[in-house]
Amino acid sequence: MAGTTEPTKQRDVQDFDFENLRGLRYVELFAVGPEWITVYNSIGLSEGRPELWDALDEKAAAEQLGVEKVVKNGPHWWMADKATIRFSVQETTVGGIGFRTVARLPAFVAKSGSVEPPHYTILEANKEGVNVYSAGELVYELISPDGKALVLQSTNIPPEELATLGERLTPAEGWQFRTRTLDEDWEIAMAGKVKVAADDLKNIYNLPPEGDELEAEPAGEPKELDVLIAVYPGPDQAKHDFDAFVSLVDEGTVKTEGIVLVTRDAEGEVQAQEQGIGRVGRKKVVPGIVEAMDQKLPPGAAGIIAIYHHAYAADAGRALANAFTKSVVGIDHLRPRELKAALQEAQAGL
Repeated sequence: MAGTTEPTKQRDVQDFDFENLRGLRYVELFAVGPEWITVYNSIGLSEGRPELWDALDEKAAAEQLGVEKVVKNGPHWWMADKATIRFSVQETTVGGIGFRTVARLPAFVAKSGSVEPPHYTILEANKEGVNVYSAGELVYELISPDGKALVLQSTNIPPEELATLGERLTPAEGWQFRTRTLDEDWEIAMAGKVKVAADDLKNIYNLPPEGDELEAEPAGEPKELDVLIAVYPGPDQAKHDFDAFVSLVDEGTVKTEGIVLVTRDAEGEVQAQEQGIGRVGRKKVVPGIVEAMDQKLPPGAAGIIAIYHHAYAADAGRALANAFTKSVVGIDHLRPRELKAALQEAQAGL
């Protein structure tokens, strides 16, 4: 459980300071009334153990809380590293799980009959508190069609699966997804009306208020990627360049979304060695790479497929210096469909 300090009492609410929050599991209840959805949150009281959460009965909870209905929401995992969260003073135990009220969703959402906000739509919610994202940590952002960057506050995807989040999303027209590593702490204060949005996997993002934005450096835009295919006359040269590229990644000189070394021996058997490919990519993309390279590589030859951020193209090119021929195609999003199309285009350019 994340640590807390003594709360500061303000009328019927209190501010609680939490440390080591990133990856903390919690659950919520949406209590649906005639005008508002009141959000009950378990942070600081319970992680909502699976056996308790699975057994919690929504009808019994609605009767206990005196509302029309209750909808279970979660489990979720918090994505800020530290936070000050304003909760109600009163603690409520429902189904053996401790809760406090933390927010209210707008009246028109409640009246619509749905407790889920529409995807890729900016809405207002009542929130009080401060989220802190620490230097050196990864943040996940949605970019709205007008260029506003909303940062991920909580996810319903287990933390160990977040590396594949970008591959699993299908943003609405004009929306984009990106990740970046922070060079400094980022503190986002919320005081009342906060603009929020949800992606198509129901993860929640907050829009930092004016003055709390932390702009990404243009050279670090992770949505601008190069897909490179390099062909080598033999496996030794390819392995040398593969190791050189991986060393640059380990040093932080190059940021990559993965690299695959494909070799074809004298008998025609194709083998692949990959580094940095996510679980979804390993399942959906690597087999296609092996199949495509099988058609391109003669016996005894080798190839490399590297996906890296465009800002590091010069360093990546120097690392893969022993290639007989190369072909590079740019993409905006790391999604299996777009990546496969880029691979086909790059292969055609060899």
